[in-house]
Formats: sequence, structure tokens, C-alpha cells
Amino acid sequence: MRLTLQTTIVLVVGVVALWLLNDAMTFMLYAPSPERQMGCYTAVELWLGVTEPHDSIRQTELFSGLSLLAAIVAAAVMWATRRRRRGKMTAAL
Repeated sequence: MRLTLQTTIVLVVGVVALWLLNDAMTFMLYAPSPERQMGCYTAVELWLGVTEPHDSIRQTELFSGLSLLAAIVAAAVMWATRRRRRGKMTAAL
């Protein structure tokens, strides 16, 4: 049960991280409209309802995505280390 929950959390965080990285690096050019100026907007910018593109939002998305991926790698290393230690403990008994 616990392994399934951990795996599910890692998968969800991984999907969010990849979506943030993808959204930060790819954006669509929108024509000017009464609500917003012409420019390339990310999905997060459209969701927030900004009136012009902001580099700070893209940088935050990119940093967040990279941070989440780093957290996944750190968690995987930590879990592997714990399993290895448990295996050595049970083998020593």
C-alpha cells in the first residue's frame, strides 16, 4: 500500500513538473484582443489572466518544474538507499 502511494505521488509530481517545463518553454502567439496585447502567452499566464506576457512567470514555471524533478530524483535516491540498508540489516540477522 505504501509503495503504491509513493509511486502515485511521484507520478503526479512528475507529470506536473513535466507540464510546467513544457509550458515554460513553449507558448503560443495570440493576436491582440480587447483583453490582452499581442504576444506569446503560456497556459499559466492565460489562466492568471495577465494582459501582457511576463518573463518572471516563465522563469518561475521553469524553476518550479526543475525543482520538482530534482525532488523526484532525491526521493528516488533516498528510497533506494533505505531499501538497500534494510536489505543489509535483514541479511545480517
